[in-house]
Amino acid sequence: MARNYFYDNDNVYTHFIDYPDGIQAPNATTVATPDDETPKWKFNKELNVWELISLELRKEKILKEKFEIIDNQRSHIIFSGFPHQFPNGDIKMVQTRSEKDLIAVLGVTVSGMFLMQTDPTTKISFRSADDTTYQLNGMEAVQLGMNIQMQVSGVYERSWDKKEELRACTTIEEIEAVDLDISK
Repeated sequence: MARNYFYDNDNVYTHFIDYPDGIQAPNATTVATPDDETPKWKFNKELNVWELISLELRKEKILKEKFEIIDNQRSHIIFSGFPHQFPNGDIKMVQTRSEKDLIAVLGVTVSGMFLMQTDPTTKISFRSADDTTYQLNGMEAVQLGMNIQMQVSGVYERSWDKKEELRACTTIEEIEAVDLDISK
């Protein structure tokens, strides 16, 4: 009987299928790994042999994939905008679609700080995501910036905490069981 081995783009073994006829299996023995995990194999093209990937390397690869999911989710949350309560009581979304939007919020905040020091009666215009324009005094502009920055920082903190939770896992099963949602 022949065994066909299948592997992903990184040449990491994913599974095998036994066939009566087919490609000969590599001359290697499947061995049990800690925690009864399925062994993973990588084909070394230079040596033309299959090599067993260590459990630690597999965990590193899985962690890297999980971190990428968290980073993508973090970017999506940040670039989706954040709510802010404006001086008239309206709760509206502030656009943070890109770094450019975040820089604009920072600019309003810095302008607000300047106005607080020089002319507390002057107002600065700010437009929410639904195109409603608000006139903010210096303190209100600073409050807007601080509110948005605190929400952005909260998303980063949740992503850091989730990554630390993953790093603390000792088995692949524990890593796979971690809920990656950082939206809450």
